[in-house]
Amino acid sequence: MVETKKQSEKIESFKKIGISISDYTEDNVIAFSEEIFTNFASLDVALNKNSKINFNANTMQMLNSATNENDLKNVFANAGISNSAEVIAILKNFVDTQQAFILENPDFYNLTIEEQTVLLNTSVEIYISANLPGGLVGSNNCARTFNKTINRCAADFGVCAVFAVAGAYGGVVPGLLAAAYCMATKLSCDSRAKEDYRECLIEPVSPDGPPPVTGELTIHCTDMWSSTVDSCWTTDSNGKYVGRLN
Repeated sequence: MVETKKQSEKIESFKKIGISISDYTEDNVIAFSEEIFTNFASLDVALNKNSKINFNANTMQMLNSATNENDLKNVFANAGISNSAEVIAILKNFVDTQQAFILENPDFYNLTIEEQTVLLNTSVEIYISANLPGGLVGSNNCARTFNKTINRCAADFGVCAVFAVAGAYGGVVPGLLAAAYCMATKLSCDSRAKEDYRECLIEPVSPDGPPPVTGELTIHCTDMWSSTVDSCWTTDSNGKYVGRLN
């Protein structure tokens, strides 16, 4: 009964757009976005097996110049990804999903690019609204800002991967390189979010020294959407960093 209600709400969201497509294509667009975001969770787990990943300017230049899978392996090695084979296999799953959608939904490509974009955007909104991400436990400003930013990084990755099917351009290799670029952009976004969070926790030290720990401690961890920190840590009631939990 619950699933029927959810499906009805999804259909209603599409009907409001006013774009005429078959129920078959409509369902496939929604299912496509759901599968992309599901694959994202596996990618996040694989990436977190690496202690530090850094897509700096040089690595991004290498990525932009890559033309095949071997180039991609070199890029990943340079960025600090030791399990490149596993990561590439997951990225290929994204490409397989994209290629299957392109082949199975010819009606979708009878629409204009603008109409395709509207439909894809709606499917992403439907997924995100039904799968609201969590984040750090705590209500201080630093945690709230981190949650908002890191969840946007994850959502933007999903959008990047979903919109790769608009226009039905590319192929397997271009799709793989595009997926890698989406991933690199997401990781850079994660890094900025973590750096901003750490800076937010650092308060100016007065001449009398740092203030004592106050109130109850709050434990901060991450969920599957934002598993970019490899352990949990605590802050006091003022939101100041206290220590990491191993």
